[in-house]
Amino acid sequence: MLSSFSVCRWYRDLDGVLQEVRLGMVLVRPLQSVLQFPRIQPEDGGRYICVVSNLMGEDRREITLNVITPITAHIRPQQQIVDAGTPAMFNCSVLGGSGSIHISWLKDGRPLLDSPYVSILQQGEVLLLRSVRKLDRGMYQCVARSNDESAQGSAELTLGGEQNTWYLHYSNQYFHFRDEFIHY
Repeated sequence: MLSSFSVCRWYRDLDGVLQEVRLGMVLVRPLQSVLQFPRIQPEDGGRYICVVSNLMGEDRREITLNVITPITAHIRPQQQIVDAGTPAMFNCSVLGGSGSIHISWLKDGRPLLDSPYVSILQQGEVLLLRSVRKLDRGMYQCVARSNDESAQGSAELTLGGEQNTWYLHYSNQYFHFRDEFIHY
């Protein structure tokens, strides 16, 4: 128990150097014995030391503050238009979470795996479609999992230069139409 003759000081260990925690950095509560973080940030994490001294001597207590932010996932670009036969690439950025993070990819809600057309690179952060085909258009999701939480980012792949082609067979002659009808 702190007496009125006790002095309590808080320090933060910054790479082996103890820096006194001052008012304004955090709130110091009753008799200077409680640290309160009004808006905790990841950079507030670290080792804190409370030193209490009085006429009888000094006592120290250490505590490690781990700040864990919720996991988030985002895909860039969010919308991509690619011509058939060319490559497409999506990047999954994951922030927050705790522990190891596992990234998996889905297309239209179904799991994507490595294949001759699809490569998952850089621990799952990059999805590469080597040569885009018509069946590749759709919604892509990266799912990031960390301990007990998960997050998902999504993006859309659209085919560019895609034109409807119509063939008409009439008297052994073929007429080729692209997105238009020719009337004779």
